Amino acid sequence: MKFKLTPILMTTTLLALGVTHVQADDRSLKALQAIEEYKVPYKRMIEDGGEFFCPDADGEGSLSKYASCEEYSALIKRGCYGKSREEFGRELVYGAACAELTLLDQVKVAKENHFDMDSANWWHHIPASIIPLPGGIESDEMKQQAQRELETLVKGKTLGELSLVNNKSNPRLFETVLGSHTRECGVVKDTFKLFVQLIADFNGDGKADLLLSGTRDNLSDDCPLNAYKEGGGSTTFLYEKHSAQSELKVTPYQELIESASN
Repeated sequence: MKFKLTPILMTTTLLALGVTHVQADDRSLKALQAIEEYKVPYKRMIEDGGEFFCPDADGEGSLSKYASCEEYSALIKRGCYGKSREEFGRELVYGAACAELTLLDQVKVAKENHFDMDSANWWHHIPASIIPLPGGIESDEMKQQAQRELETLVKGKTLGELSLVNNKSNPRLFETVLGSHTRECGVVKDTFKLFVQLIADFNGDGKADLLLSGTRDNLSDDCPLNAYKEGGGSTTFLYEKHSAQSELKVTPYQELIESASN
């Protein structure tokens, strides 16, 4: 069943969150709905749960299921772990989902928003450091070279200061081509996408913060590409803006997740 907030439920949730100073108008309700919907994949993953192997004193052990972050944490403290490759992978993903949901449960609807997302050039002032490494990296040497080239490209610049081509923009997504190269099969384009994940108050100051993710991939209309090899890196940053004229404060999203979980 798809998770959906009705206006009555959203208004009730606003009050439960202590956001009594925010008028429950359409904009506030939509903002709250966006926050709650952003949590949905993490909640579903947590509800799906998993299974740990829990060793005992005589060297034997038993399997124990978990379907909440509390159960997961309790089993970890007992020394239980994912025994199979599948459950070990789930253990890592599940822990990350619990950590991120801990942060998201603290996020509120903002009273003020100083990000102009209605402009076609909303992305111009985003630091170019959100661009991740390219795809097609097959060795440590190639990675080091790509890191040097990326630093030269983005250092001290915003996206609007770069020479970008074939740009497409709407209030939630920006796409561009960073460059291209020719292989025997044809032209391969180095593409970058910037996603607006959430606009909300992450730090409790009443002002909107902007959560953005950037992804980079090699794409081609001519060449058959291996998606795993050609997929580049990804980055997620939170941007704070305290007034229309203030500079952006940039924080890696993972730092916020780790801070909220400690």
